[in-house]
Amino acid sequence: MAPKNLHKGRILSMYVQPESRGLGIGKALLQEVISQANRLSELEQLHLMVVTTNNAARSLYRSFGFEVYGTIVKGLKVE
Repeated sequence: MAPKNLHKGRILSMYVQPESRGLGIGKALLQEVISQANRLSELEQLHLMVVTTNNAARSLYRSFGFEVYGTIVKGLKVE
């Protein structure tokens, strides 16, 4: 990674199986990732991407303080 970007971390993906949703698993996973990230002294930002129609995930991320800073049109192609 370029030295100019060493202060940024990325959550590449997160998934909870449908039958396990609503049990707090996503919240616990995100809490642990943030806890681990906070141990890295050089890390100042955490970035993640979410599909705009995934309202449950967007709500979870907002509850942790994540903010929208951009939208990638047609950024995900399924099939």
